[in-house]
Amino acid sequence: MLNTDTFDKRRFKEIYNMSQGLQKLSVDGELPMFEPLLGDIWASLYKMKPELSEEEIPDDLQINKSFMGKIMNDDSFENYRRFTRLDDLSSAIGTVKFGEKTNEWLIEQKERDEGLQKQMQEIQAMQRQLQKQDQQNEAGNGSEELQEDLKEAMSDLGDQLQQTLQNNSHSFSQAMEQAMQDTKQTKDSLKSLLGGTSAGSGDTELKKIPLRDQISLAEKNRI
Repeated sequence: MLNTDTFDKRRFKEIYNMSQGLQKLSVDGELPMFEPLLGDIWASLYKMKPELSEEEIPDDLQINKSFMGKIMNDDSFENYRRFTRLDDLSSAIGTVKFGEKTNEWLIEQKERDEGLQKQMQEIQAMQRQLQKQDQQNEAGNGSEELQEDLKEAMSDLGDQLQQTLQNNSHSFSQAMEQAMQDTKQTKDSLKSLLGGTSAGSGDTELKKIPLRDQISLAEKNRI
């Protein structure tokens, strides 16, 4: 989706494996392709010059492109990136917060729109059926047909969500703004926790801790 290279993809996988928050979102996310979306959110926050790819996007990832376009075209996005760009911890926390707020926004839209809710339920049902077939090694024409049906359903959902994003643009922007505020607050609170009463020592203490432990501490305290 974004102009990510092998290093970016490997780095996100490392961050993903360190973060219980990202792993939970990948499982609990309302969208079937939530992990790739989290990877794109991370890249948009971390990379020096993130850009949406000009390459043709598969149907099942069109939804993610709509979300990333909305996030990155927001007037406040570059201000957000001043805080997260090339910062491992801030971009990791930010990915969790943006992912959580995106998921919450999706749940709200689904509750307001019965048609959207039905589309998402049908896709989730198809996914469960495919997973069941995979587990039982029931590959074949039925599985291929179901995969095609799923791609078509994802494409239709992408069109619907793009319209929903346009119609509810302000509420999504507000959700992303809250995500960034939460990101900043989390890191500031973590620095304060580690620095104690010594002004400015939080950054120094934070750098002494391995990134995995920084992320774990931030998520454990939900600060």
